[in-house]
Amino acid sequence: MEFIHRTDIGKKRAINEDYLDVVEKEQGMVLAVLADGMGGHNAGDVASELAVRFLVDRFHKSKLHLTSDSNAVSSWLKEAYEGANERISTIAESDPSCKGMGTTLIAAVFQNNKVTFAHIGDSRVYLYSKGEINPLTKDHSYVNVLLDSGEINEEQARTHPRKNMLMKAIGTEISIDPDILTVSLRAEEYMLICSDGLSNMVSAEQMVHVLQSEASLQAKVETFIELANEQGGEDNISLIISRVRAGE
Repeated sequence: MEFIHRTDIGKKRAINEDYLDVVEKEQGMVLAVLADGMGGHNAGDVASELAVRFLVDRFHKSKLHLTSDSNAVSSWLKEAYEGANERISTIAESDPSCKGMGTTLIAAVFQNNKVTFAHIGDSRVYLYSKGEINPLTKDHSYVNVLLDSGEINEEQARTHPRKNMLMKAIGTEISIDPDILTVSLRAEEYMLICSDGLSNMVSAEQMVHVLQSEASLQAKVETFIELANEQGGEDNISLIISRVRAGE
């Protein structure tokens, strides 16, 4: 597996409330984590960094190993999310400057070509394969509730005034129940984990165009950042790209 990650402040925000990291526990076992602090709340940048650092620390201390089954990884992710939620909630309650802070959170555990990931919020995971890109997550947002009920359509969702309103976030709930999924990756497939600063600015067609190009993984990441900024750069832009190399 090959991994590249990067974050960019974008063109409209004064601070970067995204935080991400990719760490290796043993050869072939990697944790990729991305968090987007809630805009419009106090200390979104604090919440996102706390969440990522909490998951990374738990990962290094865990008993997970390369041959752990998906159920064990899923259980670990759920417990880690609950711990991160409690940590951030406690700090928000005790520190007035952090009151109301929260964050989206995606954490993916890679075991060679198998990936188990947990998701809260509206950051996304995409799978690119053979010229097609498909989302593996469903946004925990108010707009998605309206879409599911048929009250609005996809076009209306893109410009809805409350499209950034989250229904679930780390740090704002008494208890947390992340969506968890395990998938297998094949040679030359890509997994893209990103904040909405990328997914709101770059279309699926553009994502396909970038990922199917012959450019290096580093160049693909740079192109994604450039596209998001050229097309508005309305929010912080963060992404992690992983690729299964041929022969793996």
